[in-house]
Amino acid sequence: MQTDIKNIHDEIIQYAEALLTCLNSEFEILNSHEYENLIPIASQKQELVQSLNILDNKRQALTVDNDYSGYLKKIDASGLLLKHWNLTLERIKQCNIQNEVNGRLINKLNQISRETLDIFTGNNSSADVTYNPQGLKQGNSTQLTNTRA
Repeated sequence: MQTDIKNIHDEIIQYAEALLTCLNSEFEILNSHEYENLIPIASQKQELVQSLNILDNKRQALTVDNDYSGYLKKIDASGLLLKHWNLTLERIKQCNIQNEVNGRLINKLNQISRETLDIFTGNNSSADVTYNPQGLKQGNSTQLTNTRA
């Protein structure tokens, strides 16, 4: 049983590292504005996430215990399986962080594109800006003031 669990952990780490590499590539593509290269990255990312979900289902099927860390402590007194699991969770956490960074970058690029289109089309999206009692802007304020031409 311990060998099966360790093997699944190893597979999860392998796929998580591949996903992190994919997410780092996505970040570089976004920064270089080579958006046509995002399509293969997106499909690769989706395949890796699906594989990770399948592996997690296999991991969950190996135990009926809801406390997986506790279960690992019970079956392995040395604590090696728990350490390995924590390493696995750290890899997944790194993927989540990079995915969030990429998502924020995509949202920022999308916002800049919308504001640029508003300028070209004559729409005034900042017309809804109001000020609160402290003198701070509320509503749709433009972010293009942070962008240099």
